[in-house]
Amino acid sequence: ITSEPHAEHYYNLLLDEISDTLDGLCDPNSMWGKYIVDTAQAGVHKPCGNYNEKDVCNADIGCVFRDVLAACVDTPCIKHCSEGLCKNDTTNKCFWKADESVCYKEEGCSKYTGENVCIGDVTCAWRDMKCVDKPCNYPDENSCTADSTYDCEWSSKDGSCTEKPCQHSDEAACTAEAKCLWDKACVGTGIPAMCVLKPCDYSTSADCSADAQCGWSGSACVMKTCSPFADERCCNANEEQHGCHWDVKQSPAICSVGPCREYGESACNSERSCMWEGTECVEKDCNKMTDKCACEADPDCFYSTAPGKPHCTFQRFGTCPTLDVVLLLDGGVSMSRKFGRHPQGYYALVEVVRDWARTLPLSGSAAGAAPANNNAARLAFVQFAGTSLWPAGDAKQALSSTGSGTSEGRLTGVMSEIEKDLEFQE
Repeated sequence: ITSEPHAEHYYNLLLDEISDTLDGLCDPNSMWGKYIVDTAQAGVHKPCGNYNEKDVCNADIGCVFRDVLAACVDTPCIKHCSEGLCKNDTTNKCFWKADESVCYKEEGCSKYTGENVCIGDVTCAWRDMKCVDKPCNYPDENSCTADSTYDCEWSSKDGSCTEKPCQHSDEAACTAEAKCLWDKACVGTGIPAMCVLKPCDYSTSADCSADAQCGWSGSACVMKTCSPFADERCCNANEEQHGCHWDVKQSPAICSVGPCREYGESACNSERSCMWEGTECVEKDCNKMTDKCACEADPDCFYSTAPGKPHCTFQRFGTCPTLDVVLLLDGGVSMSRKFGRHPQGYYALVEVVRDWARTLPLSGSAAGAAPANNNAARLAFVQFAGTSLWPAGDAKQALSSTGSGTSEGRLTGVMSEIEKDLEFQE
């Protein structure tokens, strides 16, 4: 006779396994202990090594989770054996529990039993009918964005870390919260509608102008051209039409009009990183310069007298021979997570590669055509997920582009095909 569930309470053990199995009987992480031992209880201290989860560890008044060690360890307060030493340790926020004659860390938010008193403490939050430490309470950006439990957001304007607002997955819940907006601006680019913090909701010109996404028009605060595109992929998809780019110079990152786009012709020509093209100011691209003298007059550019294709290129590529470059892009599940100020690692990677490819001197040879020997480059891209994500032999281990306009995984020196390949990889 065994307790429920029978399948997990009855085991055949080898002789060498019996001692370790019985020793772990009260370990909450063992095969039997998980059914026997309660997890952390408010005000109750248990062995810290038994806690694997950060939140559960920190809920124990005798334990603290160390991110550097990725482990739950005893709080330094435990080592104080007298009331005087305990109370004098303000660095670790210790308190003396008289009924046990033991020094613990302060109980923190779990000591509050009511919602009002809980939210009255700026370090606490009311969740699931209990008071818990406020999520995302970090002092710096790296710690803030590294939180794997909550979607934390660093504000470079305020120098603070907060939980990202408006995380509703459906329109009704989103619009029910006054500060949130159901954003459909990116639907046309294949990005689903999402709930975002309502932008430019300001009543004064000063507050409006202080927000990089907004501008004061007449008597109202309005969004700038690229501000509605709250997703990085969607933002970059609007580069050609609106000149948008994903701006990571601030946190949280925003979609804004790209460098040079707001300059008139005179200001554009005086800005070293810009060039006037047709009717607009764009970022300088030496590859677009067709006049040899103009190319050589620009300190950032170099005129190559390559056989069959003399061309202007950036100085940094002036010594390049004819190149074939294949980039192997990590397509593993980790790339779908947040990377610094980018909402997803894969978008960030593709954006970097796209910007680099646009500055390269390209051969002009389309996929499948005979390669040219002209001191220029062809590129190809392969997305690789690895056997840890996909089983051996699965086609998704090596994923190349398919479809109209792509190179179909082949080397190409035509930018339009490279753009399509990168769109496919996203």
